[in-house]
Amino acid sequence: MQFEKRQISILLPYILEQGTVKVFLQKRSPDQKTLPNYFGFWGGGAENNETPEFSLQREMKEELNMDIKFNEVTFFNRYEFLKSIKFIFLFQPPLNWEDTITIGEGEYGKWFSAQEALDLTDFIFEDKVVINDLERALLKKPIR
Repeated sequence: MQFEKRQISILLPYILEQGTVKVFLQKRSPDQKTLPNYFGFWGGGAENNETPEFSLQREMKEELNMDIKFNEVTFFNRYEFLKSIKFIFLFQPPLNWEDTITIGEGEYGKWFSAQEALDLTDFIFEDKVVINDLERALLKKPIR
């Protein structure tokens, strides 16, 4: 059986703090069709053959009321899962950035250490793969 995979652009805000990777995750709303009340990344699916970059710009305006500047983000990786292809863009925000955004989708955002995120039981499994890779890349850690 062949089906088209959903293409998803994701912004992953992160900071390095005293040798620890921290990521800013979204708490999904209870009325979400998929994985309500879970934590996950910021972003969403491409519409009408959008490029990953254009999709990221649109989604961040919708979800965080944020205008993406591509000199402030770095493409990290492309992940292909069973039903989706995720394009991950990294963003190192300035200090107290979370106080300057307006959450437009989801309940709220929260900083987690990479380990705290990996330990969550209400966190999207595919996103755990990305967090593990990010931590290994930034801290040169071995595979867990």
